Amino acid sequence: MLPIIRMMTHRGMSTPQVVALLAFAGVAIGSFLAWARVGIFSVSGTAGDGTITLIGAVVGGAMVAVAKSRWPIVVAALIGFGCAAVGIYDAINIAEIAGENDSIFTASVGEGLYLVIIAGVVAGLATARIPEAATTDRPGKHCPKCGAAVGDRMEFCASCGTALDIPARRRYGRLR
Repeated sequence: MLPIIRMMTHRGMSTPQVVALLAFAGVAIGSFLAWARVGIFSVSGTAGDGTITLIGAVVGGAMVAVAKSRWPIVVAALIGFGCAAVGIYDAINIAEIAGENDSIFTASVGEGLYLVIIAGVVAGLATARIPEAATTDRPGKHCPKCGAAVGDRMEFCASCGTALDIPARRRYGRLR
């Protein structure tokens, strides 16, 4: 396991959360790098749609970092896939322009656009795994539906109302 993942999982974050945060950081970095190259010149992502992916990376990363229920996780996953979709759309446009251009300079997709596409897909996939991992990777008892922390003697989740699994001896009146 990478040291940064090990360090962050000891601070209460699940492995998918850490991977999603690192992937959103990759989207943000890719937003600043070259998205297109024409000859010796390059165009930064923030000169166009990179601003959209940069905002998406910041919002998605923040939602992953502070999520206590399922809906921010779902929204963050959609943001990750949305960033990848913006990157794919721009890569297709650059490829079409490169195919139509008959000049001595050829247009090509830059490394920043590739990074945004790959990191966006990883962010979406990792974020989609957080609800499942949120109940197993964190210490203590958590709601199986929303991942919220619950007390040992609680029968229902205070966050979403889900009935919690109660050992058989508690059902018959004898508490632990």
